[in-house]
This record gives sequence, C-alpha cells and structure tokens, in this order.
Amino acid sequence: MQKMEVKHDRLSEEPYDQLKVKTGPRETPQNPARGASPNLYSAAKKKDYTVSVYLNNRGKSEHSQQKCIVGFALVCCFAISVALIFSAVDIPGTGSDMEDITEDNCDRNCRVHLVENIPDELNDIANTTRHISLFQGWMDLLDAALHSVDIVSSKWALRNGRLDQNHSLSHWGENVFEKLQELKTRNVGLRIPINKFQFGSQDVTNLKVNGALVKYINMTPIIGGELHSSFWVVDRKHIYIGSAHLDWRSLSQMKELGIIMYNCSCLGLDLHKVFSAYWQLEYRNSPPEIWSKKLFGISSMHSPLKLQLNGLEASVYLATSPASLCPSGRTRDIDAVLRVIANAQRFIHVAVMDYLPLVNRTNVRRYWPLIDNGLREALFLRQVRVRMLVSCWKGTYLPMLNFLWSLKMFCSEPINCSFEVKYFGIPASEGDEKASFSSINRNKYMVTDKAAYISTSDWVGDNFVENTGVSLVIEHKQSRRWPSRATVLDELKVVFERDWNSKYAKNLEINTFPDCLKLKTYQQKPSSFNLG
Repeated sequence: MQKMEVKHDRLSEEPYDQLKVKTGPRETPQNPARGASPNLYSAAKKKDYTVSVYLNNRGKSEHSQQKCIVGFALVCCFAISVALIFSAVDIPGTGSDMEDITEDNCDRNCRVHLVENIPDELNDIANTTRHISLFQGWMDLLDAALHSVDIVSSKWALRNGRLDQNHSLSHWGENVFEKLQELKTRNVGLRIPINKFQFGSQDVTNLKVNGALVKYINMTPIIGGELHSSFWVVDRKHIYIGSAHLDWRSLSQMKELGIIMYNCSCLGLDLHKVFSAYWQLEYRNSPPEIWSKKLFGISSMHSPLKLQLNGLEASVYLATSPASLCPSGRTRDIDAVLRVIANAQRFIHVAVMDYLPLVNRTNVRRYWPLIDNGLREALFLRQVRVRMLVSCWKGTYLPMLNFLWSLKMFCSEPINCSFEVKYFGIPASEGDEKASFSSINRNKYMVTDKAAYISTSDWVGDNFVENTGVSLVIEHKQSRRWPSRATVLDELKVVFERDWNSKYAKNLEINTFPDCLKLKTYQQKPSSFNLG
C-alpha cells in the first residue's frame, strides 16, 4: 500500500504529455483537455505530409505520362508529314512487269537512231542524208509499246481542224493521233502531263475520254515558267528526246531533229524519273523541298551511264532544267551545256532556233551571260572553232542579232579566233506567205569533237532558268575494234555540215539584216516562247 502511493506520487510529478506517451496513444479520452492540442496538430501535420507526398508523386506521374503522349503525338505527326511529302514526289506504278526493272538489271546495249522531219520544201536536204523520219520513229515507238506510253509535250495539236483530214500538211499528225487512240484496245496505258493553259486542247480531251490519264499542271507558281520539255518514255526502256512537239506542224512544216533509243532501260528508267517528277506537280504551288530517293538521278555528268550504243562504248547522262526541279544526282541543263563547251578541243557546232543570253519572261529583264561567256572562253583561251546556225523567220526576235554580231566582233583583230554564224531560212511555199506559221528550222543540238548534246530547249535564258527542259549528252570513245563505224557524234556532225553548207544557210554579216527580217516589225518578246 505504501509502495503504490509512492508510485502514484512519482507518476503525478511527471508532465502530462510524457505520461501520455508512456501510457500509449491508443487510449484517447473522449473529451481531451486543452493541453492535448499540440499532439493533434502533429498528427494532422504528419497526415498532411503523407497526402502531399502522394499528390506530388501522382503529379509527377501524370506529367510524365503527358510528356510521353505529347512526344508520341509529335512523332506520329512527323511520320505523317514525311509520308505526305514523299508521297507527293514519288514514282507512280505502271505495272508489275516493269517494276522489275532496276538500276542493277537494266539494259545497257541500246539501239540508237537519229530522227528528222524535213519539210517538203527541203527535199534536196532529205536526199543528202537519210535518217528515219520523225513520223516513222514515233509510229515505231507506239507499235513497240506493251505496257505504258508516257509523253511530255508543251503543245498538243496533232489534228488541224481547219484542214481536211487528207491534206498533205496534217495527215501525218492524224495518223499519230489514231495510233494513240488504239493504245487502249491493246491495254497499253497512256499518261500525259500538260500545261494547264492548254485545258482546251481537243486532242488531249479526246484521248482522256478514250482512257488516257491526263494531268493539267500550272507550272507558273511552281517554277515561274512552262512545261517546255518534249520526250517519250515507252515501257521504261524505249525513249525519244528532241525538238518536236505533238503538233501536226512538227510532222510537216517544221524541220525537227531528235533521237530514239530502243531497249535502253537504264536510260529509260532515268528518263521515267523525270516524267514522274512532273506527274506529281498537279496540285502544288511550289517545288518540292524534299524529293523521294526514287526520283534521284541515275545518270549525271559526274557519274554517267556506261552504255553500248549500236555496239560502241559511250558515256551517257541526262540533264534537266530548271534547277528547282533537279533532285539529287541530276545534272542541271546549263551545267551540261557549259561542260560540253569546256571539254571541246577543236570545234563546237551549234544548231538552235534562237540564241538569246537574256531572261526575258519576268517583269525585270536581266542579262544571262553563262553560255555567252563559255563560248568566248573557248574562242579566246583554247582557240576552238565555233559555228552557230540559227533560224530566221518572221517571228525572230531582233535583239538576237546584236548578241551574234557581238560574238563576231569579238573575233576581230587583234584577237585571232574563229566564230562563224549563219541563219537558216526556209522559203515559204505557195500560198503560205500569209499563214500563221511558216516552215522553220527548230533543231536544238550541239556537237563537238568530244560530245553530242541533243535538247528540247533553245539557248534562251528563260529555258534554263524558268522553263522545263531535258537534254541528252553522249560522249563516245573511239573504238579500236570498229574504227570505221559511225558514232552518234559522227552522225550529228554530218547533219550539221549538211545544213551549214546548204543553200538555205546564209552568212550573217555585222549590222546587216537578213532578207527574212526586212519586212518585220520590232517585237517585245522572243518568239521562242511561242514556238520553241
């Protein structure tokens, strides 16, 4: 009894809060005294801390999830954007049989023909050098087609509604048109990209109704100019490149030159890439910033194709304009021209409808001296002999003469160089004096002692800067096995010399206007933009 009192006395002497700790927290009085508030505050604070930690962890987890969602969304958007970009400039399919043609298994042993159209007024020229006619070459290409025919032309007017179908000036065009109509019956696909302003072309409208795939492309907001190329791709292995449009005049009144290559799928595949680049521009208003690798060039001046042309070794590549439509691996057309000029050692022969070192389509006319400078360098530094054959007709842009006179004056004393220029004028046939179009030499090529350059464009600045164009460059090696066999260079040189020495080619004298221009009035724009 005494011990218990002592223990009670000791317990009563300890503070209340210590006593509470010793007795245990489970016994909580129903009516706590006022002094118990600090313990309640501690408990509440501990509970708040726990809740705070939980909420903080939960917030971090949600934030992390949000970052993942946002990141995933960005990746998806990027992937979709890339897919859309690449799909906009990809190669359209044309059948499983042709999809098997690749750079690794394509044909390199090619059969090559120069093709010409010689107007009836120039029969004496046609009898001098015989090549396959342009008409026959086109018909042979259409006969050879098994799967697809892809044609690019800046003009479509194979039929002349003002003339009778059997008229000598239009029946060749009518025959080509009928052959194109027959492609559907042979299950051969026909695709045609065309300038939007030619929406009313009756030829294209009829071909479209008959199954042809047609795309009307407005090139002006994309490149500032027009679709100005002229080439064919048949089954991705037969090709045509040249000056002629799909126009009845190109098969009758115009003097045209081009090249056809058969069973040459390496080059056909490369030219098909150029076609595919045009084909994807229908709904665009600017050039693609990213090109699909499928459109990258196979051939270039730095990496030409090694081919056998009619059994002779050759290095061959394509060049295109303008620069904004040149994917990786593709040589710009102007670079090809300058390269051929720079590599010439003995002679340069040029046949073009118009020669004008100006960009004249834009609001501000500007001097464009790249080719002019290249020619002067060849004349002055390397003593290369240069001959230029231009066209003369009632639509010739008169300032062209000033630039040609300037080149002739450049080779005057004391500079000892050789620059000759002639104009090729075709006499008007009977009843043609008042016609809208007279016969014109529309050839567009250059041949040197080292290379042949066959193009779809005249040497006017606009054609390299703003209009589309395609050129083929061929460099032959002299064959020891067949030293007497003619190369494409040899054949093209013969064509040039034939025309240069004909009675229709006359010397252009300084400050002297040719007869074909004496009655014309000064024009504000080069005619090549309408006919080239």
